[in-house]
Amino acid sequence: RLISHRFHLPGFSSQLTLGEIGQIKTASRPVMHIRIFSSETPGGLKWRGGALAEFDGKRWSEPGPANQKIPVENGHADLEPSIYRRPGRHINYHVDLDAFGADALFFAGVPEMVDLRYAFLLRTAAGSYRIGRQSPRGVHYDAYSRLEDTPETSPPLYPAPVLPLQARSDCLQLPPLDSRIPELARAMTEGAATDLERARAIERRLRADYGYTLELPDHEVADPLAYFLFTRKKGHCEYFASAMTVMLRTAGIPARLATGFQSGVYNPITDFWLVRASDAHAWVEAWIPGRGWTTFDPTPPDLNRSGSALLAKLGLYLDAAGTFWQDWVVSYDIGRQGTLADRLELGARSLGIRWFDSLSGLDWSWHLRVAAWFRRYGVRILIMLALGVAIWMLGPRLVRLLRIRSLVERVRRGQATVGDATLLYERMLDLLKRRGYEKPAWFTPTEFAQSLPPGQMGTAVTEFTVKYNALRFGRRTGVAPRLSMLLDELDGQ
Repeated sequence: RLISHRFHLPGFSSQLTLGEIGQIKTASRPVMHIRIFSSETPGGLKWRGGALAEFDGKRWSEPGPANQKIPVENGHADLEPSIYRRPGRHINYHVDLDAFGADALFFAGVPEMVDLRYAFLLRTAAGSYRIGRQSPRGVHYDAYSRLEDTPETSPPLYPAPVLPLQARSDCLQLPPLDSRIPELARAMTEGAATDLERARAIERRLRADYGYTLELPDHEVADPLAYFLFTRKKGHCEYFASAMTVMLRTAGIPARLATGFQSGVYNPITDFWLVRASDAHAWVEAWIPGRGWTTFDPTPPDLNRSGSALLAKLGLYLDAAGTFWQDWVVSYDIGRQGTLADRLELGARSLGIRWFDSLSGLDWSWHLRVAAWFRRYGVRILIMLALGVAIWMLGPRLVRLLRIRSLVERVRRGQATVGDATLLYERMLDLLKRRGYEKPAWFTPTEFAQSLPPGQMGTAVTEFTVKYNALRFGRRTGVAPRLSMLLDELDGQ
């Protein structure tokens, strides 16, 4: 279980056939371990590996232009010249990418610089990066990226980016389509005045009107997109992303399909973000005038996804053990192992401990003394170990529950502060999670509230979200008692 398994992910090559990512998402093997160096980690990060523009109705592929070679000098490469870099939010991170049969590198946002041990990189026409060959032992690199701002709240870029004619042609190409698809796109975008509004309208309607499932159709269909949109009306991410990309193109908006991984889960034991094969994801990049390539994600949350908290925590412990094994055993060369052993021996001798000498002096009855020692102290040690594991696994949760209860009592007494808003919101998410509704990392609180089914619970969550925003961002502490009442209401439903 501790040895790194290398495997092939067909969705992250230069082609993607509809249905492949759904097969990948059934696997839980680790793909990447990422350490983020920032005071506050942005939520909902997308680790982009590629973007595909050509579509034949069933399969996406990269366009034909040759890759641009980018030299790596002294282990460093500037992926975006400094004169083109823009101000905004940035993130610095380290990636340990397991070898899985592809040569793609995965980045958050727009990568500006990267440090790695290769002579050069290849940049595709879609702005993706590859090392040019499959690495037999995985890839490790450090990167610095600019994160994308929400286009509705950020000013247009100046000077405005320009889309080359060939790229525009590639990202407007369409195969023969079912005539209902352009009609559906027109119906979804009715009343929208700009390309951004049209893209948001299609994104919103796909999220609201269609369901999420990893189950593939039980039979092969001639037109997968038409079957998804008009017959089955449920699917996984690549169906949603493909449908939105095609509908945008019918509306004259250049668009392409992006592939990679979504978020991952933070492992506090190793301080790494663990990204598994099941985090594979596809989304949409559309060209918005004045802003350039803009990210959209039409895939709704998987409301049926559930799992044991204990098993999830156990998985993090196993992954931590695997990380330790990989770093200190598999990837640890003999020279460094010898150096470590020498340092341990010198350190022990400086403390008056001569453990290697004592080992050489053991006689043949050492096993009898060890057995007697275990008979005398073994039960006590096992009890102490079990108690320690219980405290380690359950202690943080117990402390958090006590802290939240104390907070709720303080709120009821009218002593809430702005900083209490996050804990109250987390308590609300815990209550919803028990009922099978888990907030995706890439959803804002408002989007999550809107995704819930109508009814008493959905109404309470919507009001809670409004009051939460008023407390956290509007500093209106007077709404805190109402938040407490809504928590009681949700707890009792």
